[in-house]
Amino acid sequence: MSSTSPIAASLPIAGVTISIGTAGSPDTVSVVANVQDYNQAMKSTVVMVTNVGDTYVRRQPTLIDPGAPSFKIFWVPEETSHRNSPDNGTVAAGLRYLMIHKLLRQVVINYPADPNGNAPADSFEAFVTDFAITGKVGSVFEAQITLGINDQAPSFC
Repeated sequence: MSSTSPIAASLPIAGVTISIGTAGSPDTVSVVANVQDYNQAMKSTVVMVTNVGDTYVRRQPTLIDPGAPSFKIFWVPEETSHRNSPDNGTVAAGLRYLMIHKLLRQVVINYPADPNGNAPADSFEAFVTDFAITGKVGSVFEAQITLGINDQAPSFC
């Protein structure tokens, strides 16, 4: 029996997009430019439920922590999706503006389609909690962005 998925052996990250929602009605999303990488580590809170008569430790998973999604961008200060500027009705506020003003926004991660044409997406509300700019001689500006999910029912594919 093969251990390779019948859908695909792997899925390239090329084509993934991270979008931020506006505060408008209806809410529209704008794609964040120059995304370099993406990371999200979900975990479950685990409670010890060992009884006095047990020989081995028992554990029970309880709450799911969706983690703190993070991504790195090639930072361009005046890029609309990066800068310190508010929503304009059709374009979402820049990431720096969202952090400075502590604004909750819809975030949508669109994954590339698999060979069968299925294109899953994650959707959740989040704050920008970190915006760390780095740069060094002989390189380009980058910024590490971290999101704090604040959603009762995030939609994960």
